[in-house]
Amino acid sequence: MRRVARAEDRETAGKLREFFLSQGIDAEISPAGGAFEILVDDAKAEEALLMAKSLFESARERRNQWADGSADASPDGKLGERIRGAASALLSDIVLSFRPVTWTVLAFIIISYILELTVPGYLRSMGYPALRRGEALEVWRLVSPAFCHLGTLHLISNAMCWCILAPFIEKSRPLWVILLLILGGAAFSNTAQYYFDSASGYGLSGVIFALSGYLFLLRFHSEEMRRAIPYVVADGIFFLGLIWIALGYTGILDFVAGPVGNTAHLSGLIFGLLCGIPEIITRKRGENTEGGAEE
Repeated sequence: MRRVARAEDRETAGKLREFFLSQGIDAEISPAGGAFEILVDDAKAEEALLMAKSLFESARERRNQWADGSADASPDGKLGERIRGAASALLSDIVLSFRPVTWTVLAFIIISYILELTVPGYLRSMGYPALRRGEALEVWRLVSPAFCHLGTLHLISNAMCWCILAPFIEKSRPLWVILLLILGGAAFSNTAQYYFDSASGYGLSGVIFALSGYLFLLRFHSEEMRRAIPYVVADGIFFLGLIWIALGYTGILDFVAGPVGNTAHLSGLIFGLLCGIPEIITRKRGENTEGGAEE
């Protein structure tokens, strides 16, 4: 048997194995130092290597189109076909990038919504600490409102945004970063919403805006990050978020979607940007230090 490809996780390795099997090439998965190798018979190795190279180059080209924001019309006018191909590659990247934290939060907000519908008083018990009523401080309630949603559409929209943004942070940054953005973003946005608007906000929106702000700055961290985070995910969602916040403060969204937690959205975005700034500064200082050492 000969190695023709290597994947960082078993799920991706399984997809590669299925691809080779669909092409009539028997393939096996073999663990190797924390990763997984795809092995094929020696007689089919050259053919499999050519297929793997073509597959990876095609996927890389489609990802780079989105990363650079350069998915323009081709000379033959097949823009729609190119957009569908690039969108398919982006969706595959997102799904294959799912990690434990992404799945756990998604499951938690779904379970929490079911409890809201079935357990009397559950939503009230998860709200921000009502200290003005003399209640004892329950620290976990600084975060818990983020996992509750006021309606199915509210849940679905936040879940979709979470599934788009979270995987890119969880796969490219240390675990503590995504945990900081979840817990810190929730506590910061919930506190701002409560004390500026005198009401407990609900929903994962504050955390999502924190992820968006962080990802927007992360693309400036290095060329590697620019390639890893598609333009449409970082910049596109960031600027759509700014428009949403602006519309929210005009009061238009209150007539369309009901009361909107504008303060939670804005404060969540600010928290994400604040988390991203130190990484950019550290990176720039590192580059300057390296440059001085080389001279």
